[in-house]
Amino acid sequence: MSVESTFILVIHIWLLNALLVPTISLESYPLALANLTKLKELRLSSNNFSGRIPDFIQSWKQLDKLEIQAGGFSGPIPSNISLLTGITELRISNLLGDGSGFPNIEPIKGMTYLMLSNCNLSGSFPPYLTTMTRLKTLDLSFNRLKDILQGTCFLDPSQPWIESRNTRYEFDLSYNNFTEIPAPTNCKETLNLFKSSWGGNYSKPVECLTDVCSKDQYAVHINCGGPETTIGNTIYEADDEPGGATKYVPKREVWQLSTTGHVWDVRPTEDDYIAQNNSVLRMSNSQLYTNARLTPLSLTYHVRCLVNGNYTVKIHFAEIVIRGNRSFYSLGRRIFDVYIQDKVVLKDFDIVKEAQGVDKVYIHNSTALVTDRALEIRLHWAGKGTTTSPKIGIYGPLISAIDIESQFKPPNKGKRKRLIVAGAVVLPLLFIFVLLFTLWWKGYLGGKKSRDPGLQRVFVFFPFTVMIA
Repeated sequence: MSVESTFILVIHIWLLNALLVPTISLESYPLALANLTKLKELRLSSNNFSGRIPDFIQSWKQLDKLEIQAGGFSGPIPSNISLLTGITELRISNLLGDGSGFPNIEPIKGMTYLMLSNCNLSGSFPPYLTTMTRLKTLDLSFNRLKDILQGTCFLDPSQPWIESRNTRYEFDLSYNNFTEIPAPTNCKETLNLFKSSWGGNYSKPVECLTDVCSKDQYAVHINCGGPETTIGNTIYEADDEPGGATKYVPKREVWQLSTTGHVWDVRPTEDDYIAQNNSVLRMSNSQLYTNARLTPLSLTYHVRCLVNGNYTVKIHFAEIVIRGNRSFYSLGRRIFDVYIQDKVVLKDFDIVKEAQGVDKVYIHNSTALVTDRALEIRLHWAGKGTTTSPKIGIYGPLISAIDIESQFKPPNKGKRKRLIVAGAVVLPLLFIFVLLFTLWWKGYLGGKKSRDPGLQRVFVFFPFTVMIA
């Protein structure tokens, strides 16, 4: 089939394991690629390409879908991308380099799905995005966007561009540096503003989260993706609410969960964010590993109300989706990074490798310092491993359980209360005893004879008066 006669041509340059493929420069590819003028869909994801996104993409005027996720490219996004006016889905993520401003995509009027995540974008949020009436999904997470241009502030009460849309629309602006977002009236399940304008305040990463704590916390235990579970004397709180691509709902006082990441090309289900074991589990405390929380991109556990100090953090992992047999489900490789307090504690982490097999447990232990009453655990897919095996959408981070315990003893409030009660009883008795002894020693109670008999008769009744009082 000649290039000129091609009506629809879909190119999938997906490598099963990008870690084993040498770095490739797309610029070294023949310029004949620019002649694919009838190209409809192009995916360059999960590869080890180098250099910038080539400028010859402007030749693909009929392109409908463009996906470049974790392809190894460096920014900025080419300015001539604005010439691809027929695009309805644009997905670019994990660009390397120093970053750039927001690309000009205003001419692309028919955009329905837009993801520019982790692209090192800085500067202002473009107001023309608020005029894209067909835009259903917007993911600008993990950038450095800050100032909102005047006149079309997308969360301005007079122009509630986001808040007025129903749950069919998904918007993710988490992990940015906005400074002009007013407090939302509520937290929506399809609007993720987690750390979008947090300003370094770990204890209150979103405006709709109350900063009131009913009591101090010294230990928190979570059964990620599963129901409430008791192991010995430890109760693991339930974490079985359905996840989502742009979800952050602070329903709990002590800890909240932020999930980021769309499952593209398939109809998403609850199973895309909570995994169920595929076989009989024989490890100890298997109820912690029967379910797991997962997401295609990133998930964050934000724990509040902690007393400042050092904490032992244990993160439980067990691969319950990828199999160790000869089936198609054994071909996947799940690789992601783990952050605690924004510091990498596990880089290119592979559960199967560390646990030495599937359905086996690996527990990572570390110490974390809490300085502002909050602790954050974040798992993030950085574009490595497989993306379509064992099936689309389950390649991202997976976590089974969390233990957070202080390395210092909490105050024994019961003992303190007992001491206060004992002191309230003993001190008056001690006072009375000293008073009686003094009167006796002075001779007023039959001890040393008093020099003034009149005073003796008066003070004989004085101790009883004190006791009555």
